[in-house]
Amino acid sequence: MQEHAVIFGGAGFIGRHLAKTLRTRGAAVSVADIADSIKPISGVRYFNVDVRHPIDEADLGAGPNTVIYNLAAVHRTPGHESNEYFDTNVEGARNIASFAERAGVRRIVFTSSIAVYGPKEERLDEAANPLPSSSYGWSKLLSERVFEEWSAGAPNRRLITARPAVVFGPGEAGNFTRLAGALKRRLFAYPGRRDTIKGCCDVKDLVDSFDFALSLNHPEFLYNFAYPEPYTIEAICDAFHQVGGLPRPLANAPA
Repeated sequence: MQEHAVIFGGAGFIGRHLAKTLRTRGAAVSVADIADSIKPISGVRYFNVDVRHPIDEADLGAGPNTVIYNLAAVHRTPGHESNEYFDTNVEGARNIASFAERAGVRRIVFTSSIAVYGPKEERLDEAANPLPSSSYGWSKLLSERVFEEWSAGAPNRRLITARPAVVFGPGEAGNFTRLAGALKRRLFAYPGRRDTIKGCCDVKDLVDSFDFALSLNHPEFLYNFAYPEPYTIEAICDAFHQVGGLPRPLANAPA
């Protein structure tokens, strides 16, 4: 039987890479997203879904052979009012879990965030105590709890929770893209220091990690995802300079 994937928030940066990868592996893919303008991927079905509200499972065709990927989130921080993170991220998790319950879905992959640990530079493993310092971080941690409750509701359910660092890659239009633009315009200065650590990973590796985590067949599997090398902001700027020819920052800004 052909595997079916429903990707909530699948019209975004990570979702597009995931949808393309799943299609190349022969999966049937449905994207559920609130976006008004979507650049379609061949063979992918699209549905306009706002996860802040109850989800009608009839149209999406989910069932026991479906894997749900929850990428839907308000994530840029700062940039939103505190309630917006909870309205979308936590209430969205509740509605997706309820949708999975009604449709008989047994597998959910949830992208949380290393923001659940708060701003730290020491190495942390999955046993570290979460201590968010932002509304975004708290909303992701509470969303994890929603899906853990769903997972515990039946013995045959499986939950994958990924806590990625900063994700970069083609079409990102986020953290690394803004940095590259600021370097190009010579508007970036090191914020007080040059050795600030910036955990990061490529989107293609993150998507591959979902497949690996599912292959382990654990009832629940939670993992942090970032490259083991503790890249500093100076090293990242040097890489932009060496590979892309962008100017290096010329100064440190006062902390």
